[in-house]
Amino acid sequence: MADQDAFDEIIQAFRDEALELLNGLSDAMLKIEKKPSDDEQAQLINLAFRYAHNIKGAAASLGLFRVEKLIHSLEDIFSAVKKTEISFSVELADTIFSVLDLLLTMIRETDSNLIEIEPQDQEVVDTLNRITSSEQTSAESLEDQRRETPKTAQADQSQATSSRQSNQHSVEEEYTDSIVRVSKKKLDTMMGQLGELVEMKIRMEEILIRITEVEDDLRRREKPGFELPHKPLRQLARGMEHDITYLSKLLKEIQTELLELRMVPVHSIFPILQRTVRDVSRIRGLAVDLRLEGGQIELDRKIVEEIKNPLIHLLRNAVDHGIEPVSLRKKLGKSETGDIHLKVSHRGSSIQLEIIDDGRGIDSRKVYDRAVELGMLKPSAGIPSSSDIYRLLFVAGMTTSTTTDMISGRGVGMSEVKKAMESVRGSISIESEEGKGTRFVISLPLSMTTDIGLFVSTQGTKFVIPRAAVLQVLALKEQKITNTNGFSSLLYDGIHIPLTVLEPTLHLRTFLPDADRTNSLAIVLSSAESMAAIVVDDVEAEVEIVIRTLGTFFEQQEIISGMTISASGDIYFVLNPADLVRIATTPASPSNHVTENSSTACINLKPSRDTVVLVVDDSATSRILNQKLLSASGFRVILANDGRQALEVLRNQICHLILTDVQMPQMDGYELTKIVKQDPHLASIPVILLTALDAREDRERGIQSGADAYLIKRELTQQELVTTIEQLI
Repeated sequence: MADQDAFDEIIQAFRDEALELLNGLSDAMLKIEKKPSDDEQAQLINLAFRYAHNIKGAAASLGLFRVEKLIHSLEDIFSAVKKTEISFSVELADTIFSVLDLLLTMIRETDSNLIEIEPQDQEVVDTLNRITSSEQTSAESLEDQRRETPKTAQADQSQATSSRQSNQHSVEEEYTDSIVRVSKKKLDTMMGQLGELVEMKIRMEEILIRITEVEDDLRRREKPGFELPHKPLRQLARGMEHDITYLSKLLKEIQTELLELRMVPVHSIFPILQRTVRDVSRIRGLAVDLRLEGGQIELDRKIVEEIKNPLIHLLRNAVDHGIEPVSLRKKLGKSETGDIHLKVSHRGSSIQLEIIDDGRGIDSRKVYDRAVELGMLKPSAGIPSSSDIYRLLFVAGMTTSTTTDMISGRGVGMSEVKKAMESVRGSISIESEEGKGTRFVISLPLSMTTDIGLFVSTQGTKFVIPRAAVLQVLALKEQKITNTNGFSSLLYDGIHIPLTVLEPTLHLRTFLPDADRTNSLAIVLSSAESMAAIVVDDVEAEVEIVIRTLGTFFEQQEIISGMTISASGDIYFVLNPADLVRIATTPASPSNHVTENSSTACINLKPSRDTVVLVVDDSATSRILNQKLLSASGFRVILANDGRQALEVLRNQICHLILTDVQMPQMDGYELTKIVKQDPHLASIPVILLTALDAREDRERGIQSGADAYLIKRELTQQELVTTIEQLI
């Protein structure tokens, strides 16, 4: 087992290095295609040859002969180009890129058979060999030409070679950095441990506050001649305060160093973005130039990984839907080559990405007609503003393409782009001018681990809103509220912005002024799309929080971006400001700012306060998360730690459904289900087993115990759970 673990670690190291080298190789090819000077092209070919040689050597040492064979043939191509035996062309680049794609796929799947040469691999090798042999000029002929070259010309050539060698270091510095590789898994583990330490510090601060309060209380109660023990408490508090200060300093230093390890420059994904524009342009027969700016800016590795595919999709769209054919651009007085500009820049505590093209822009009327055709809008509602129409592009199923192919027309891409941006707590907006071009603006946090959050409360329920999205907190009674057709707004900075109420069930409803809400607060939020004001009862604190992800189980609850644990150990949902703003600004009925066809943060389930769900789980975190989820869906929730406690509850409380984990101490979910189903007084209660056990024998055992449903946690979405409950009760 130890040997296998060591081998797996070596394979992972090979994968990381090989993918990095292939990325650099692709980047070199793209730069050669732009026809640089002879000196720079020679240096780029040298670099590509060296990258290929390094991959070949590593693959050979591990016995990965499929990779070795392919990369060796590619190495021969670079060697022939390097010796000017064959010339570099766009067609040759197409072949090289197709081989790079095959290698990328193979290396990403290093657990598959990479030892024996496959027939399709040999076909690729034969193709590369034919290119090398068919275009080569004989070595003897080249040698004859060199002999006939005058000595003065040979001297000039020697001088040029010397010049190239002297410039070699500066060129290679552009493509190669000093790199220390650290496993992403190890980094994620360390960040998780850091989060635990930050939470411990927060709890220590809470204890310090309590000690100080007790010390103050004892001091107030002290009477002459009767001294209460408040001085030792004061000394304890001072010692704790010193320790917390020192711990905070250490945590800040460790956090900074770990974040730096996790940070990668945005230009690490530039080659694949350039490749995307190149390939789509070639397929569509378009002339397009991609300008890249700000690649040295660094982001959390996880964010960079998450935004790579959305950026690829946006660039494909910019080429396919935006850039016009050369003939049309000439008629319009535009340059023959379309321009796409990807710009990365700092914006305060966040990073902004802009994708700007000088193409045809978005036809708002066409989008509107398509939305009506798909049932997203009603014709009688009138034509919305351009910004509202642009938001429709992010709804699943929306496409204006009349044909479907490998590049576009399926209507799923933009909704996935938006979902991916929001998964990293980012936002995206669109600006466009028909005939002039389109601009996508993406706002992203620098990191996804820690943040400053505002604890807010509404009707006794607490949530957290990231501080960076809060423009201002206003006293509602001091604001001028406007009501038009059942919708409310307030004047902020000279602009009327939507005003809605945050409900404990995570619904947003229209604010209607009444005497009970005069002491409420309005939190003004901003996103890349717009602004909105959310009414809450109170803003309780501004604290440092550690944000934890919730996984696919809460996928449909878009208004939630994560959770955090308070100093007292309570779990609170962290709300997504972009969702809050979008829902608040979405035209809908006066009772709810979410249309049926729009992306909704609410579960389509009418609250039923008479429906009681018994949640059984030995994990406190799972119990609280399920409680909040089901409460937000309108159910009453009762909690139990294990099967035995659940039976005690069932003897004293009417429950309409049981949602239970399987693996628990005292009594597991299987045994609990059997007892419930064998009891004539309880047998009619539906039982759902919610577990991580996904083996067939586990499922069969669950069904045999009498469970009405067996659901796998990692495969389950929130909506699917609610739908299952609806079907059973």
